[in-house]
Amino acid sequence: MATNIDPDEIVQQVTNRVAESYPDTSRDHISSLAAEELQKISHSRVKDYFTVLTERAVRTRLTA
Repeated sequence: MATNIDPDEIVQQVTNRVAESYPDTSRDHISSLAAEELQKISHSRVKDYFTVLTERAVRTRLTA
């Protein structure tokens, strides 16, 4: 069973967590990356791991 998700809440959570590890990166940039990455997976039927998957993708982009 899929959970109801709030995209804005996911972006905010990811931004907050990633910003702790990347204090020199602007929160706006992190938020933008999070929104882009969430959009890429938003079509999936199972939404339970959106926050974790979005955070992982953002961290990967920031270290590339």
